[in-house]
Amino acid sequence: MTTLTPDPAAEAGPDAEPAVEPAVEPEVEPEARLYERGRPEVVDPRGRRLAFSWSLTLLLVLLGGAVFGLVRTFGSDEDVFVIPEVVVPDLRGYEVVRAESTLEDLGLLVEYSYEENEEVPENVVFGHEPRSGAIAELDSVVTLRVSLGPATAPVPDVVGQQVSEARRVLEAAGYIVEEAHDFDDEVRVGEVITTNPEPFADVGPGAVVTITVSDGPAAREVPNLVGTPYYQALVEVGRIGLLPGTIERRYVEGVEENLVLEVEPAAGTKLPKDASVNLVVSAPRPTVEVPHLVGLLCSSAESVLGEIGLGHDVAYELVDDTTKAGRVIRQSPPAELEVPTSAFVSVTCGSAPAPPPAEAQAPPDTSGAGGDTG
Repeated sequence: MTTLTPDPAAEAGPDAEPAVEPAVEPEVEPEARLYERGRPEVVDPRGRRLAFSWSLTLLLVLLGGAVFGLVRTFGSDEDVFVIPEVVVPDLRGYEVVRAESTLEDLGLLVEYSYEENEEVPENVVFGHEPRSGAIAELDSVVTLRVSLGPATAPVPDVVGQQVSEARRVLEAAGYIVEEAHDFDDEVRVGEVITTNPEPFADVGPGAVVTITVSDGPAAREVPNLVGTPYYQALVEVGRIGLLPGTIERRYVEGVEENLVLEVEPAAGTKLPKDASVNLVVSAPRPTVEVPHLVGLLCSSAESVLGEIGLGHDVAYELVDDTTKAGRVIRQSPPAELEVPTSAFVSVTCGSAPAPPPAEAQAPPDTSGAGGDTG
């Protein structure tokens, strides 16, 4: 069945005005519509760009997931490389050597930052970067903060100063001073011999510095030198800081020459430095030169030998020359020979021959014979 729609113009009649079709607005952009109509409608042009960005991001995520799925599905394990990671341990309080060994065992590299620290001992770790608990890749670097100990300063040089002045200088520099004493042959009494730590050593203020103060030369003890060779005894006396005094030579029968027989003062005596030590040293058997005796009267020769301590014996021998009678005609040992004082000298003296006996005379004739008998 067909439905007829009445024509409005026909119904209105011939005198009716023709119908006016409504005006059609042209399509305009939202921004234009906003200004033309003045409606309170806000249209943000960035909205489209934001929507586009989100759409692009979602697309990339989906694409990445697809690629990952393909790799997981068709790729081998060798195609995926994962860098190993480790947890950084807490190394504070470790000695630097131990901390270094710990990090190397974990596969980490080590660098150092040395800093002064008033509370942490020297060569002890007091911090590190990355900190403990951080995740670090294998072969990455961990920097250890290592203590140098408290701030240091060089110890003042007070060697050779009097103890009171040395104390003043060190205490003014913030050090605690302790005192020790020792003998010294060169440093005068009351002067500083040495310090510990040594001068210019780097130590922190508040450290203990020990000063050793001289008490002067130590007393020397006389050594036991009896039986020691003379020249060795002289060396020993000088070595201990004493001086040789008087040296007496004495002969002792049966004792080797040049051995110390006596020491004065006695062994064990305490003496100041450079004091004298007297020695008695064995001497060789004493000798004397045999004098010229030939030609002397025998009595004079005996006197000469007695004066020099030589024993002697005398023999006599007849001489034809009466001028030699009573005089020494021979001696043994010969003159000018060195002989021990205990030696004997043999002396031969000349003796005149005995006078010949007188001739016997005939007794006088008393018989009267030979007279005339007539």
